[in-house]
Amino acid sequence: MKIRLRQSKCQFSGALLFALSVVAASSDPLIRNADFSEALQEDGAAPTIWQMPKGVGWSGTNEDGMSGQHSLRYISRNEQITLPVAQTVVCKPITEYVLTAGLKSDGKLQPVVIVRDVKVNETLLAKITGTTDGVVWKRYVAKFNSGAATSLKIELWADARHVSNGASPAGTSSFDDVQILPAAEAGNAESVARTGQYENIAKGKSYTISPRPNYGYCTDPEDKIQLTDGVYTVGYFWTQATTVGWTRARPVIITIDLGKVEPIRGLSYNTAAGVAGVTWPMSAAILVSDDGKTY
Repeated sequence: MKIRLRQSKCQFSGALLFALSVVAASSDPLIRNADFSEALQEDGAAPTIWQMPKGVGWSGTNEDGMSGQHSLRYISRNEQITLPVAQTVVCKPITEYVLTAGLKSDGKLQPVVIVRDVKVNETLLAKITGTTDGVVWKRYVAKFNSGAATSLKIELWADARHVSNGASPAGTSSFDDVQILPAAEAGNAESVARTGQYENIAKGKSYTISPRPNYGYCTDPEDKIQLTDGVYTVGYFWTQATTVGWTRARPVIITIDLGKVEPIRGLSYNTAAGVAGVTWPMSAAILVSDDGKTY
């Protein structure tokens, strides 16, 4: 089975990073707005659904994320104590779950994600603590059993010392893709996608591209694998080697070979435009073929 994407008027496509998906779970993820991409509230501080204390350094951002451009960020220039960002969700009792989160630290703070039983004295059920070894996004996973709980409280703490009401030094912590799934539906931790719900069936698959990438700041031998490696480029796209880019190409055609006929839920790609004279494609067409001939 082959998937073909055709873009017209591709003066420069910042990055074409594919993630094809099929339904991998029969139920929805527990946590809503897990990637913090939904609109900010009127005060511009809190992503919707999440409850966030005001005036203590928390904010949503669309400049940096693990799987996309959005994330939640805590920035403090002074030593202080702060409360967590939180969300309460409904769960099934006596069920094995998987908690997953993308975390990043500036090397000073240890971001923490905690899951508690809302009704039973807010008993701690799961905890993930990020490292302070640099400014690279990392995915963390923890398994837990809900026990008697029928509702869970997810807390995002800017630093491990906050959890015990201790003051933390100045620094930055970032959070993305915070999700809880039943363990039976999550599969391997590495296969939990952005929301934890869908499997990327294009990951690692071969593809052909026409014309060949030609943008000098990002073109390299790895272009032949980067579109389906499952890694999303963030930040200033067109100067990063992880990007696959073209200049003055029209059209650009990418054909991905899935190797067999597959049920497809959708296709997504990540790109950038709007600055430095870079424009969006006029159109994008997605075609599907079982035999590689008729689309």
